[in-house]
Amino acid sequence: MTKKTLSVDLVGNPNVGKSSLFNALTGAAQLIGNWCGKTTEACTTKVAYGGREISFTDLPGVYGFGHASREETLVDKHLRADPPDVVLVIVDALNLERNLYLALEALERYGKVVVLLNKIDAAGEHGMVIDHARLAALLGIPVIPAVATGQLDAAALYHALFAVADRDPAAPYAISYPPAVEAAIAAVHAPSDNNGLARWRAVEAVEEADEDLQVEIINARYAAAAALAAQCLVHHPTETLTDKIDRWALHRIWGVPIMIVVFAVLFYLTFTVSRPLSDLLGLLFETLAEYSRAALPAWGVPDLAVSLLVDGLLSGIGATLGFLPQIAIFFLVYHIIQDTGYIVRVAFLMDRVMTAIGLNGKIFIPLVAGYSCNVSGILASRILTSRYDRLVAVLASSYAPCSARLGVMVFVVSAFFPSGHATLVMLALLAISVAMMATVAFVARFFVTDDESSPFLSEVPVYHLPDLKHLLLDTGARTLHFLKRIRNVIILSSILVWYLSTFPAGPFENTYLARIGLTLEPFGALFGLDWQLLVALIAGIPAKESALTTLGVIYQASGDGGLATALTSHISPLAAFTFLVVYMTYIPCLATVITIYQEMRNWSVAVASVYGSILLSVLLGLLSYNIGKLFF
Repeated sequence: MTKKTLSVDLVGNPNVGKSSLFNALTGAAQLIGNWCGKTTEACTTKVAYGGREISFTDLPGVYGFGHASREETLVDKHLRADPPDVVLVIVDALNLERNLYLALEALERYGKVVVLLNKIDAAGEHGMVIDHARLAALLGIPVIPAVATGQLDAAALYHALFAVADRDPAAPYAISYPPAVEAAIAAVHAPSDNNGLARWRAVEAVEEADEDLQVEIINARYAAAAALAAQCLVHHPTETLTDKIDRWALHRIWGVPIMIVVFAVLFYLTFTVSRPLSDLLGLLFETLAEYSRAALPAWGVPDLAVSLLVDGLLSGIGATLGFLPQIAIFFLVYHIIQDTGYIVRVAFLMDRVMTAIGLNGKIFIPLVAGYSCNVSGILASRILTSRYDRLVAVLASSYAPCSARLGVMVFVVSAFFPSGHATLVMLALLAISVAMMATVAFVARFFVTDDESSPFLSEVPVYHLPDLKHLLLDTGARTLHFLKRIRNVIILSSILVWYLSTFPAGPFENTYLARIGLTLEPFGALFGLDWQLLVALIAGIPAKESALTTLGVIYQASGDGGLATALTSHISPLAAFTFLVVYMTYIPCLATVITIYQEMRNWSVAVASVYGSILLSVLLGLLSYNIGKLFF
């Protein structure tokens, strides 16, 4: 019977390309990440094709339907609660035998399965020739080939999905279990059903009841997968470009220096390319401010309203949007590094560091994600199966300088240093942040009871050129998301800071803002920070972007020119560096604190992250300024 609506669940091992395929089929803005465990929740999108409505659900990467990890538990619960019409299993052609294990388990569980054989181009580069037609005949289900970039014959895939959904489960490939297992299965009185799940439930019951038989069942599945791979795969080993690059990129000695060079290039390009664009934006807002200051009074606009618009909104918005080109360039270059497959190599290189201090190397993945957004880093900790590992990752990733902080950091650094020196300064700041996160993770071990940690297991994808369309779309989406997120923050903080810096009327030193800053100035003197920088730090507590907005309003209110010029004329390079050390360390934004509570369900963890960050920022600020005075 033909169904007008169809549900299709995408399952597969981590990093087999499910999300790339999901985007190709649905056009959804699901972020494509080239590392293990990016998708940590189910994501469903409906599309129309051939007069039918298809609901595609992208599920986390798993190696089986058991409960060996949080992802496996999530996928198993999802499939039980809402069994799909068709299970689309994504199989990595580079790891055919291991991936077929999951395909066989899905086939045994549902019968209505379609296999998509992904990365066949990469397999060919490795000398692997797979007869997908032969594999389809052996499994008794459709097998559709695709390349690593997600390119596939969509019509053929939809035809296969419809064909499988519209027929009753046939007699697909059956795993031959040992006699003892078959006897135990036959002895189980599984309830009858209309979905063909009776045998699966019997197998599952045997696995849960007898550990020895469970091992035999797993071994039988792997043996079946190996037999299938042997019949349809011919391998002529060859050294690929990926192998040649990884000989150096993952080298025990040269791997870390190469990683540093890669990120140095990232920041050098960010500074060099974005500087002219930032200057142009600054000139645009400065010209607009001058024009508004001259024209608005002639139109009868009250002086107070002119001040609000020019000294408040235009100054604050201009200061914040001044680093928009740097954010866009940073996202672009970072996506290139990520989409080529290099970012997972970074995780492997840092695994040695994490292991050396007694931590799970997989923790580094949430830390990397935290550099985009602390909330993303905290959510990415879900890939860790141990609660202890998750807690450590949550606490540590909240200290990663997110894109908002990075934008402010890049702006300030570029104002004080030429591109070459600015790159070294940014690398130094990032080195401090990595050391700080590692320290936080290490110290947390003494306050949290350890449970059973899982080893760092991850697929290493082959290198490939990023898809230009997805690269530009992802960069644009990230930049627009950043703009949308800070839109209201910029406006509200600009108005608030303008009010505090305008009233009471009279000399600027008598305003509320100046009084707050001057009260705190003795404390700031310990760090070499003037009261303007202290006020900017306070304003940045709710949202980190507000710090730059505040500086823009303050210096415009003081009668200074452009923000970059005002900063360099009022602040020494050492004070600027110390400000950035404190800025990237102190209190996480409000959204991060709330997310920590939501993930850990424990306010003490969220409060600890706040107080811990204050303590660390004070300590690092004191060290930075006082050590710096010895050299400058």
